[in-house]
Order: sequence, then structure tokens, then C-alpha cells
Amino acid sequence: MALEDLIAYSCWESFISCIRYFFGDFFQIADCVTEEMQQIDYCINRIIDFKEAEVQNTFVVKHGVDEDLDRCKCKNQKL
Repeated sequence: MALEDLIAYSCWESFISCIRYFFGDFFQIADCVTEEMQQIDYCINRIIDFKEAEVQNTFVVKHGVDEDLDRCKCKNQKL
């Protein structure tokens, strides 16, 4: 093995060690995410308008989730 190959291999191993050190917890957490958790995340993000909730500083349901709620919001905006 040439000296350049040894240096490259050593650098690669150091890089991999750093990745494992800094991102190890992330990978452990990511491995724990279940399909049910992903479905819950999908449902929450389908219902809650997080951007508007931050602007209004209150809970905001996205338009189109519930027809009755949409009608109420429309009437409220007209007042």
C-alpha cells in the first residue's frame, strides 16, 4: 500500500469516527422512529397550521380540515 493510500485511509477512518461521535445520538433516535410516529406526525401537520399559529399566538386549524370550522372562520373574518 502506498503512503498516499495509507494517509487517505487514515483520514477516512478519522472522518468516520467523527461522524459516529457527533451524530451517534441522532442515529439512535432516528432508528427509534416508528411508522406509527410518522403517521401521527403526518396527521398533526395535515391539521395544524403552525405558521399561522405562530403569527396569531394560538392554535390554528388548516383550511379544508373541517367544513363547519371553515364556515365559522369565514364568518368571523367578515365581522
